[in-house]
Formats: sequence, structure tokens, C-alpha cells
Amino acid sequence: MHELIRRIARGVVGVLVVAIPLATLAPAADATPDEACASLEGCYAYDEMNDFLDVAEGLVLDFALQEYSPLVFWVDVRYVAAGDSGESMCSEREGVPSRYDELSYMYCSADNTIYIGQKVLWSFYSEIGDVAPIVGLAHEFGHFLQHVAGVPVPATPKESVHHENQADCFAGAWFDHADKAGLVERPDDLEDIEMILNRIASSEDEEGRTHGTAEERKQSFSDGRVGGLAACDGYYPGTPLHSEDERDRWRSMLSDLRRSVAARRRGRRGAPGEEGT
Repeated sequence: MHELIRRIARGVVGVLVVAIPLATLAPAADATPDEACASLEGCYAYDEMNDFLDVAEGLVLDFALQEYSPLVFWVDVRYVAAGDSGESMCSEREGVPSRYDELSYMYCSADNTIYIGQKVLWSFYSEIGDVAPIVGLAHEFGHFLQHVAGVPVPATPKESVHHENQADCFAGAWFDHADKAGLVERPDDLEDIEMILNRIASSEDEEGRTHGTAEERKQSFSDGRVGGLAACDGYYPGTPLHSEDERDRWRSMLSDLRRSVAARRRGRRGAPGEEGT
């Protein structure tokens, strides 16, 4: 993904900006200290995966803020460094808490946290490419939004596959947003997506599988990329992931807030004894 310095410096929307310091666009290993990467590809080292995750989160939020209210700020994205581990508030099964560690890539609804482990993040980034871990993060944001929207919790493996496919659809909708924003590098990013969906897919012969096959996941991703969030809503029509009324209300609030801030600034510049900045 490219053109990040210019686009991130511009911020996201109005006065609510996702804060991503340009310093997080770390120089490549062979770059001089004052050089910043024009692309995320090959830009970060293993020890800089927390910085990469900050940028990845900002890119997903950039899309989410176009469609959602401040609900998107309720979720916590936690970077789990190598050697760190603990118990989340979710359970693998009754009486057994779900643990997070350096290999985690999961959303826990009980503590409203997305856990991203350093080792698996680095594996996706270094072995596949920069867009692969961001697609994975967008997938986990999809699970968060399923929780917010009240999408039914799966009770069977078949229902789990459908649940996971909708999260892949959200990731596809995010990628379409990034593509339209001019951030996609062809053909590299498209090849990354093919590889990541193949890697995280379940085998069709896997008994009791809870995730889609490679073809199912690619189709779900394509649904979101081609049809946007409206296509993702089709997975659970009774509990859509987004509401156009809520989106429009949120945008109206932002517009009012921007006008209010602009009016106050004009007032300060015209006030006696005060200097404009």
C-alpha cells in the first residue's frame, strides 16, 4: 500500500482525526534515519510491528468512520508482544478462559478487545506482504461490528462458517475503500490477498470446521469488495452491520461540529487584543 504519508498527514474526517504520527512510518533497515517509506511493503522490522499495527488500525478506522458512529472507538486493539500472554474475558469452553499470546489474531466480545500477536503479525507481513495483516485486522473489526449490531452468535460449526464469512465480507469492503482512495499497489496487494485467504482458510474435508474454505473466503471477500457493506448486510438481513440513518446522523453531527469550531476560530481572530494564528 502506498501514498500513506500524504494521506495519513491529511487525517481522517473533520476535527476527529485518527492520530497516526508520521514517525510510525518507520524507515527501512537500509534507509537513512530521515527517510520515510512511501510504501508499507518491507518498511517495518520485527521489532517495529507495534508501529505497523498503529498504522494498520488507522487505515481500517479511516473506512469505518465513513460508515459508523463513534461506536468504532469502543474497541481496543491490543498488541501482544512476543513472550506476553494472559487470559481474556472470553472462554474457549465453559470454565476455560481463552488465552492471548504472540500468536493471537482474535476479537473477544467480553472485553471488547482485538488481540494481535507480534509473531503472527510478522509472519503475515514478512511472508505474504503488507496488506495481508491489515485484511486480517479488518476481519476482526468485522467481528466487533457483528457484536455491536447484534448479529446472532453462532451455535454450530456451520453457523460459525457463515459468521466468519461475513467478517471476510467486511474486510473486502474495507479493501475496496482503500482501493478507491488510491492506496492499493497492483498487482502486489491483490496477490497478497490471494495468499492470505488461502493461508487462513479451512480445508473442505476438515470435520467440524468453523471457518470457510479458500473459495468461500475469497467469495465473501469479493462480496464486500464489489457490493460494499450492503452486500455484507445480506448475510444477516435482520441485523445489518450498518445503518444509513445512523451514518447520516453521525455525519450531520460532524458537520455541525466543524461549523461550530470554524465559527469560534473566526470569533477569536476578530476579538480585541487577540492575534490570529
